[in-house]
Amino acid sequence: MVLLGWENPLGWLAFLSLLPFLLLYLIRPKPQELEVPSLMFFMKSRYVDKERSFLKRFRFDIFFLLQLLILSLLALYFVDPFTSFGSNILVDHAVFVLDVSASMQVDDRFSEALDLVQERLGRTNTFILISNTPRVGAEDISKRDAAQFLKHLKVTAGRSNIGDALALASNYVKGEDTQVFVVSDFIPTEGVSIAAAKNALQAKNIVPEFLSVKDQKQHHNIGIVDVRVDESSSTVYFKNYGDREEQVAFSVNGEPKSVSIKPLFIEPYSFKTYTGVTEVSLAEEDDFLVDNVAYLSVPERKRISVLLITDKESKYLKAALQSSGKVDVTVTSTRTLPKGAFDVYALHTIKGKIGNDVLATLTREVEEGKGLVIHAEPASNVIDYGELLPLELSTYEYDAIVEIAQLTKLTKDILFGDVRRYFSTKNEQGLILATAHNSSVLTVYPLGMGKIIYYGLIEEESDFVLQPSYPIFWTNAIRYLAGQGTLSDFNVDSGSILSLPSKKEIRTPSKKLTTTTVLFDEIGLYTIDEKIIAVTLADETESDVDAVSNEASLASSALETAFAETSKYSLEKLILFAAGILLLLELLLMKFRGEV
Repeated sequence: MVLLGWENPLGWLAFLSLLPFLLLYLIRPKPQELEVPSLMFFMKSRYVDKERSFLKRFRFDIFFLLQLLILSLLALYFVDPFTSFGSNILVDHAVFVLDVSASMQVDDRFSEALDLVQERLGRTNTFILISNTPRVGAEDISKRDAAQFLKHLKVTAGRSNIGDALALASNYVKGEDTQVFVVSDFIPTEGVSIAAAKNALQAKNIVPEFLSVKDQKQHHNIGIVDVRVDESSSTVYFKNYGDREEQVAFSVNGEPKSVSIKPLFIEPYSFKTYTGVTEVSLAEEDDFLVDNVAYLSVPERKRISVLLITDKESKYLKAALQSSGKVDVTVTSTRTLPKGAFDVYALHTIKGKIGNDVLATLTREVEEGKGLVIHAEPASNVIDYGELLPLELSTYEYDAIVEIAQLTKLTKDILFGDVRRYFSTKNEQGLILATAHNSSVLTVYPLGMGKIIYYGLIEEESDFVLQPSYPIFWTNAIRYLAGQGTLSDFNVDSGSILSLPSKKEIRTPSKKLTTTTVLFDEIGLYTIDEKIIAVTLADETESDVDAVSNEASLASSALETAFAETSKYSLEKLILFAAGILLLLELLLMKFRGEV
């Protein structure tokens, strides 16, 4: 059964262009005939019936017909007509969950995926792109716009979060006329299971169709599957995905190295951490190039100046602040502040109250971009911190376990333990990172261009000061407040997304752009405000390009779908071709008649 349809109903307005053409034809001046006396009777007798004809103005004119057909075809082009073959009509809305992760770079997987999508475009189309964090590439676009979108779409170096992408697609289902297509090599690396996401769609009476682009070919791959960067030494991990032992040659900043790796084994290699950028690359090319290189970025640490404001010096806090070796600590009382510029200020033990001049100075310094720590003490609930404290301290409570509320670079791998006494809090502002019985004991709060940390673990009431992670926490906190960040800020996974407070010029491995959101979709170096960020894939599952997932097999099993196989063909090119043929024919006739 052949069906005809159109994508753009507003295109029918283009046929209004025929009206001026017809009017010009009807009102065009007719040639005047000269009457010859000897033939006058004969001529009048011959054409008397024609003169009385109602359609006397419509005389046969081949050029008029050709021009009318050409204009009609050009007007029809704007309707975007199509024909389809199959037992059912085309879907009104198609949602494509399209894999653009790193493993799609193998062979022709991505181009095959694009071909499968092109064959199934609906009247309107939405694209969900599979990566670390699935995102909407385009929403409710026409078939023509979808073709342009696919033409400029490129595969990334991200990972495969297929389940979350499929779950996101459920938000764009528009009733029973929506069909969901998942086009991927089905090598999931993270996120919810594909089966769970599929069940969520089926609850909406939508049965997704799974289209795999992974063939049975066996590929040769040895890749970098993990990178761990530390201040003193760093380690890269190589994996041999083959079935025989390999002697792998690689280089660290151009210096040749080698390591022997057994089949399906991971082999680490450690080296001294270099300041600046370090490149580790495999010498031999294989079937998956994106995991053959890793970049490490270690900035040169500038010394941080910290002013510890206290009326009773703490040996624990001062020692922790100095533990990184790149921090200069100056201790002063709460009465007056010494002159000079400091990167970070810390309020610790206070006798009496904080002077108004001190509060004004601290507020001004933070608003201009400096950092401040407000360290809790037994009398903190009666101390006036002005506008600096991002919450209200209430009653003094007993015994609680400190729980991580937000996993960030300040709380990752940190065990705060329990506290014997703490303050209950209310009216919290900013980001709460740790709590004790739902009261904040660690809060980050922005003020102006600077940041404030409320630290609610009272020294005398917590054993955290005796833990190995205590100096690690304060090293990370001081670097964060001073704007230096941790090494994880300079070494990120490919496919990650970074939100910036304002538009900035970004230099990526391939181009320059100005944006507030950075998608690290390429392997290499990114520069933001002279800060060099190294981006590497380093994912064991994503590099296993021949992996067979049980989830994918379950999700890709035979499905009963309400939509029959339907092939759709656009008539745009055919219409333009026909208009071109007619235009050429008109030119040939004019040449034959000697008019050109």
